[in-house]
Amino acid sequence: MKFKLTITVLILVVTIFTGSVWAAGVKPLVIDIEAQPGSKEEFKLKITPSGKEEKVKFSLYQPVQLTNGSLTYQKADPNSFSAAQWVKLSKQEIRAYPGRKTTVSGVVEVPFDAAGSNTVVLMVEPQAPAKK
Repeated sequence: MKFKLTITVLILVVTIFTGSVWAAGVKPLVIDIEAQPGSKEEFKLKITPSGKEEKVKFSLYQPVQLTNGSLTYQKADPNSFSAAQWVKLSKQEIRAYPGRKTTVSGVVEVPFDAAGSNTVVLMVEPQAPAKK
């Protein structure tokens, strides 16, 4: 029996009242993994800063369908959203430098009792620089 996990990578753009925008580029934006229960599947994300040094944070979110039918995202709760426990990243935060791509590795460890399709959202959040 095959198991399917889709990791959707979303980029949150941080806009400061001064009008400055930090937005790291991320590839790929969607990672589809078809795996057998009990297997481990690796993936990589390539992060490119917008032209200046950026601090970038990675967080797992879960998709939530609202009663009006729209979709929203909330921080993944591993106790109620087991698929969040399956995704492990090599780093939770990086510093990306102009002109250099930074790679972040991840692995999905599918438990033996997994079934069906699951979606985990990986938020890539550029952090505003500290004010001096």
